[in-house]
Amino acid sequence: MIAGRDTRTALRSLVGDEYVADDLATFSDVHPASAVVVAPATTEEVQGVMRIAVGAGAAVVPVGGDAAPRCGSDDSRPTILVSLSRLDAIVEHAVDDLVLTVQPGLRFADARDAVGEHGQVVPFSPPHAERATLGGIVACAAEGAVLSAYGSVRDQVLGMEVVHGDGRVSHSGGRVVKNVTGYDLCRLYTGSHGVLGIITELTLRLRPDERSACRLRWRFDRLEDAWEAARTLHHAQPYLFALHVVSSLGEPPNAAVVATLRGEEDLVEALGDACWALDLAAGERDVLAPDAVGEIDDSAPRTGTHLRLGVLPGAGDHLLQILRRRLPPGADVVLDARTGICDLRHEDPAWLDPVEEAALGVDLEPLHAQVDRPSDPGFHERRLALFPSTRPGGANIMRTLMTALDPHHVLNPGRYEVTR
Repeated sequence: MIAGRDTRTALRSLVGDEYVADDLATFSDVHPASAVVVAPATTEEVQGVMRIAVGAGAAVVPVGGDAAPRCGSDDSRPTILVSLSRLDAIVEHAVDDLVLTVQPGLRFADARDAVGEHGQVVPFSPPHAERATLGGIVACAAEGAVLSAYGSVRDQVLGMEVVHGDGRVSHSGGRVVKNVTGYDLCRLYTGSHGVLGIITELTLRLRPDERSACRLRWRFDRLEDAWEAARTLHHAQPYLFALHVVSSLGEPPNAAVVATLRGEEDLVEALGDACWALDLAAGERDVLAPDAVGEIDDSAPRTGTHLRLGVLPGAGDHLLQILRRRLPPGADVVLDARTGICDLRHEDPAWLDPVEEAALGVDLEPLHAQVDRPSDPGFHERRLALFPSTRPGGANIMRTLMTALDPHHVLNPGRYEVTR
């Protein structure tokens, strides 16, 4: 439902006529939406938008680069899309401390280029890196290929400013690495998909840039052989930057093991020689550019089906067997052999039907797998039935947090419909 005239008038009075529109593409090259769109430029304006939404009984959905599906929805309420495209500044870059403070609408690609001039990197590897924003990456906890090398998105967030559903502002963490006493609220907000508040400022840790990088690939006829080779590499070469098994469901599996090497040139050369010396019984092997094998770096399409699974690394072979047995052919599989995180993607949104999803749940339950479908907001509730081990405590805790930080339930309604 589109917000009414009074709401639009109030928004125009707050941010100016030119920053209220009916089309999200007015402010950025993102997908259109049937909702009133407002583009605030300050934290105070974001607070004002929240108060207007509460008064109008409207839902609020924050939008960054639109690199991930907008998951909040409630057709019975008017909706205000909050474009963060104007909150896109670098607030401070402490080069010597490897710390970057930014506004949430800054695109990852722009931040990468800015810190790259100083020999530093933002330790993220998000899908759709050219359009993804730093605020969106943190809000979605968009993990990527660098997870096993640098740690999770949560590990990179030092400080955060957040506007909650009633307009209150909270600050957590700070601009130095050791800055938290008690519970770190940054870790709570990271991955909350905008249901606890809208991020208006972020402080991130940076890393030194690696001087040399490449990828090594081994090809196998059988997925089981690829997994065994990956485990051999993992135990023999613990200093690999990343290690993945890449395949497709179906026959033949077209399985491959891809090792990413980064660091000083001498280190990369020595690691490469040591890897080649291992007898992995591969059919073929080759050296690739560091950005080759795009499935690894762009593992979550905006449209289609995206299934993300997590198991203990040692259970990766069991996971791969279950996927081949239970799922229809055609999906691409990327399994991080060091963390147990597995992404499946297919261009068809209907690739995985409810019966197949339920059967998969039965098989994965003994592995205590963590499962998500980021592009499907309804999956959060279905997961409680599919994976009973996820039930205790989690839903009640999330409901309590949402009520405390968004008492009027305006933020991304429909993203977490937890009723059990």
